[in-house]
Amino acid sequence: MSVEDKELMVLKLEQMTNLIWIISIPLFIIILIFTVSKYGLFSAYEFTLLAGIAVIVGIPIVCIVLGILIMILTKLNIIETDGNWGALEIMKSFYSELYDKEK
Repeated sequence: MSVEDKELMVLKLEQMTNLIWIISIPLFIIILIFTVSKYGLFSAYEFTLLAGIAVIVGIPIVCIVLGILIMILTKLNIIETDGNWGALEIMKSFYSELYDKEK
């Protein structure tokens, strides 16, 4: 089978949003376990601060890494996307889904 004969996997923006949920929840749990094991139990204020830092800093980092990875795999003709989207659109999709569920 030559390179021209293979079918490219098409990634959708919704799949990337789901992937961020799959990555961020275990990441948050790992950070929580590490923090509790190192510093002991903490107050609700500290927990809220930790959750805020994870959402404000952690999620964009995951989105940027996924965007770069998708760009590289697209340039290598390993995958295709269902549109012209990147890390910023992944962040918009994730945060819009996050804030839609709160209402």
